[in-house]
Amino acid sequence: MASVYQSMVQEHERALGAWHAEWLVIPEIFQLCAGALERANDVLENMQVNPEAMQRNLECTDGLIMAEAVMMALASKIGRLNAHHLVEQACQEAVEQQTHLKNILSQLDEVKDHFTTSDLDALFKPESYLGNIQAQIDAVLQAAQGESK
Repeated sequence: MASVYQSMVQEHERALGAWHAEWLVIPEIFQLCAGALERANDVLENMQVNPEAMQRNLECTDGLIMAEAVMMALASKIGRLNAHHLVEQACQEAVEQQTHLKNILSQLDEVKDHFTTSDLDALFKPESYLGNIQAQIDAVLQAAQGESK
């Protein structure tokens, strides 16, 4: 990449010099990309999805993997910084006590003031916390539609 970046700087009318480096690096870049795509294709072609194993892997953290989801939901109620500190402390307690994060959070008044038990249960469902993926999908689709015009 250093060679490609260096080739971007050109003298008047693309004089002799750095652009000759492109002759060596551009074919190599294409070869490396082709190799990476081939490996990705191998991975995706042979990938097997095991929902039960995925669920076990998610649960092996005792709910800690869902800490961000809880923090983001709580942030709209008590402020992002306060929610961050509260959930961080709850995570530390859950690790120390070797218990599920939901057990710790369900005992906190700050959480009980804003969420029912069923609300908290919903926050700990990984399938309900997809972050900003919908915004990313919309952006890709919008960009694709713009290119197709």
